Amino acid sequence: MRRSFPIMVIVAGVTLALAGCSGEPKPDTKGVFVVVGDQVRELKPVVTETEFTDEGFAIQHFSGEPAVTAKLGKFYFILYGDYRPVGLRAFAPRGPRYEEDSTKGDLTSLLASGGIAGEPEMAKCQVSKELKSGTYALEVQQGSTILHFPFNVELY
Repeated sequence: MRRSFPIMVIVAGVTLALAGCSGEPKPDTKGVFVVVGDQVRELKPVVTETEFTDEGFAIQHFSGEPAVTAKLGKFYFILYGDYRPVGLRAFAPRGPRYEEDSTKGDLTSLLASGGIAGEPEMAKCQVSKELKSGTYALEVQQGSTILHFPFNVELY
């Protein structure tokens, strides 16, 4: 009986370790990430500005190219830390910047999020319907601030 106790402790420890590890890729540092296949890529926030049209409509825009491209329908987000998903918007290139594409509407209702087993500081966020090729921004709340994380979706 004495020899079997250490073996039972080791077996229990290995079982708990494997149960806590879902096998899916996870980031090592806090931030907002997109998982494409088995690659975890960090998304960087951009500064968005709002302009008003002559008709009084507000249009958000940002400059610069999104650094991450995801395969159509084959990605999800991991939010690690004090982040909460609050929106998803489409953007279209207009000259040197990207402007909110109001023809696609607010895509926030397509976001589904939940926790990750064994990771109390991480949340997994998925788009429930396949997006068309284009540029999008995940809107995330951190404290009282809304951050925009742009990414491209392409068919490849």
